[in-house]
Amino acid sequence: MDLRTLVPRWHVGQPVGGLKIVRSNQTNLHESTLSSKTSPVHRQFSTGKHTVFSGRERRPNEGARRLSKLRKRDTVGIVSTAHSEVTRLEERLIRKVAQASGDFRLIEPNDKIMVAVSGGKDSHVLLHILERIRQRAPFPFSLFALNIDQGQPGFPKDTLPEYFAAQGYEFLIVTEDTYSVVQAKTAPGKTACTMCSRLRRGILYTQATKLGATKIALGHHRDDLIETLLLNLFFARQIKTMPARLLSDDKRHVVIRPLAYCTESEIARLAVAKAFPIVPCSSCSQQENMQRKRIKNLIAQLSRENPHIPDSLAASLKNVRLTHLLDRRLLDPHSSETGANHDSTPPDEGFPTTSERVELPLYDRSRWAVEEE
Repeated sequence: MDLRTLVPRWHVGQPVGGLKIVRSNQTNLHESTLSSKTSPVHRQFSTGKHTVFSGRERRPNEGARRLSKLRKRDTVGIVSTAHSEVTRLEERLIRKVAQASGDFRLIEPNDKIMVAVSGGKDSHVLLHILERIRQRAPFPFSLFALNIDQGQPGFPKDTLPEYFAAQGYEFLIVTEDTYSVVQAKTAPGKTACTMCSRLRRGILYTQATKLGATKIALGHHRDDLIETLLLNLFFARQIKTMPARLLSDDKRHVVIRPLAYCTESEIARLAVAKAFPIVPCSSCSQQENMQRKRIKNLIAQLSRENPHIPDSLAASLKNVRLTHLLDRRLLDPHSSETGANHDSTPPDEGFPTTSERVELPLYDRSRWAVEEE
């Protein structure tokens, strides 16, 4: 079953508060509506892909009475407009998450999804959108939030538990002092994010196994994906990013990123509108020179000259031309184009060999392993 079917659509001719909705790309519907025998007053409003026409007859002094009512409801109208904008933003994010789920099988029937909530805007929006989808999905699945208290100084221990309880979420708070480990093992001036991320991932895998979660949902969004693409190109000599669905190396866990099609600006606006209790990461905020921030600034600078740069980068992730790259592992070793098995052919001069390629350091995860009972 596909979650893309849950996105609400206006039905043609459906009365909504005295109005009728007709699709603007269907001329015959316009003609049938405008040729009503009662000669109704048709006021046309633009609402994106739809056009709204009123369907009531004109009455004496109707315009004056309507204007008087509008003046009395100015304040209410402003609040209603703001509410409708938030609703449209929320529906847009739901639609994008449903699209990503349909494309990559992120949410499936009877899934038990563990949502990693750090307290930042991205994970808050992820949990909120997934809950809205769960309430409307055509098949059953369950959610529970998991937060890791990493022992950071000044971490508000009660903020997230109180919020989860107030919203009715099932949740678990795991306390592991990874902060001290990261600080002890990270050299001065170096970025702690890599080690911190790997330690958190180990904890998430352990808890997912203990709690029987079928999926682990992370809050990475479209901007994260395109920044990671450039980071790997510039600094890791690889063409890759974070996938929407990832099977762990041991084949025991599935990591999903439902916000893969959602932009950071959309997420930030919804987080502000919903007033989520944001808990910033003190470690990340102290690393102003980290490479990811430099990449983010570069994309922002290029976007000021060409606003379509982020969209183009995101689209490139779905338009990969393998035949136009230089990785010989992508070629058929028995093809006449290669001439010989590429595994036995020495690398070209100037290209790094396997031993020369820079690999990210791996850290011991034995302390996070699941203990056999």
